[in-house]
Amino acid sequence: MTGCVPFESKRLFPPDALLEPAAMPAGLRLSFTRDTSSLILCLDAQAEDPQKLDVYADGMLCESLNAAGVGDLRVAGLPGGEKLLELWLPQYGEVRVKSLAIDDGASLTAYEDRRPKWVTYRSSITHCRAAQRPSNTWPAIAARTLDLNLTCLGYSGNCHLEPMMARMIRDLPADYLSMKVGINVLGHDKLEPADLQARHHRICADRPREAYRHALRGDPAHLFATAGVRTQRREPQPDKHATAGGAGGG
Repeated sequence: MTGCVPFESKRLFPPDALLEPAAMPAGLRLSFTRDTSSLILCLDAQAEDPQKLDVYADGMLCESLNAAGVGDLRVAGLPGGEKLLELWLPQYGEVRVKSLAIDDGASLTAYEDRRPKWVTYRSSITHCRAAQRPSNTWPAIAARTLDLNLTCLGYSGNCHLEPMMARMIRDLPADYLSMKVGINVLGHDKLEPADLQARHHRICADRPREAYRHALRGDPAHLFATAGVRTQRREPQPDKHATAGGAGGG
């Protein structure tokens, strides 16, 4: 699942800065079972970065295709028989799927992913713009290694713990939730440490511990337990209006 915000409430989210990375399909894959030996996917992928589409069959990488611009991506020689096919879309830039074609007489069925659901909310470190391929981001690797159904909420420069984001996370089905927060808000003086803690606790309160099906302890659950917030105390800044001698008047 991608980190796109709900369309019907899009206007309630902060404009531009958040909505731009939220429209990018980091962690998004098209998953279905099929008995086709080839397929053609027409994509519109717009970004300055090189774009890749990763094709997996039953958990094994078959091809990694260049996906920049608008055009048809052809995949041939897929394993025979009915297989789970996963198409990992480029993690950076806006991507539109225009069409998907399979062999004549072949079948295609939507895949219902029953693995435990993991939601991860973080910044550019989780968005992973610089990853060589969409399935090579660290959330994708962790999800495959631990057999988890990934929902990636990696927003480059925009992990700000907005109230609407807390509501969205509350409403997402999840067995595990991980958050790495602070770098975007404290690093750019967006919030004071106390405000950061209050927003973090709001998300935890909206989605209580009991809402998760798996215990948030032990291995591997401890890897995805809700992270505590580490804050740094800011030293008072000198008054820019004071003189070098410290005389502020009076």
